[in-house]
Amino acid sequence: MAKKAPDKPEDIFPELITDLSNALGTDLHGVCLFGSAARGAYVKGRSDINLLVVVAEEAKATASRLSGFYRKWAPAGLAAPLVMNKAYIATSLDVFPLELMTMAAAHKCIHGEDPLEGLVIDDRRLRLQLEREVKAKLMALQGRLIACGGDEKELRHSVIEAAPAMTAILQGCLKLFTGAYPLDRQEVLERAETAGLPVESFRRMAAVRAGRLSPKAKELTELLEWAVEQLGQLGQRLDQM
Repeated sequence: MAKKAPDKPEDIFPELITDLSNALGTDLHGVCLFGSAARGAYVKGRSDINLLVVVAEEAKATASRLSGFYRKWAPAGLAAPLVMNKAYIATSLDVFPLELMTMAAAHKCIHGEDPLEGLVIDDRRLRLQLEREVKAKLMALQGRLIACGGDEKELRHSVIEAAPAMTAILQGCLKLFTGAYPLDRQEVLERAETAGLPVESFRRMAAVRAGRLSPKAKELTELLEWAVEQLGQLGQRLDQM
């Protein structure tokens, strides 16, 4: 029988760990939950369950060894797990500071070692990645505007798809500019506004994603153009640091 989404993620942890241990044996060193389920924002049937699986440095063929585990648990909402060893994480802090910081900020170790505890992020690396992410998102949104051709459905999809990345970018900017890393989306927007960051277009994109706003094609186009403008302002501020 196919697995079903649990009422609470922790309801399936014991069986998940047993299945991971069966798949990886002594190569399994730790398991961390991250994302919405770790933040306490899990919604049954809608939220993914995201796992970081920590393996031994000498572990081989871990992806293929986990394929059966994933096929079993995917119907329950499990995302394909990230598989890393401690050395890989330590040597990736200069390349993926934003992603690792995001994972570390809201995670729970549910088995074994916790390689996300106490990560130290270099502000210089974080600034560089944030500037790259902001400018890449700006160009991507420009491309979407061109490709949508004024189609309301496509424009709405573009806004909904882009909104989560805006929150992650603002979280990284807040960490860089103020040292704070709020997890609640509303708090992110409020703190960013207090810090003088351009946020209003991102706030409205989040409202469209949540269904609180239902703009038509013209307003969606203007919203995306506004987001491009505010991303440009954010990129300039990062570049001037």
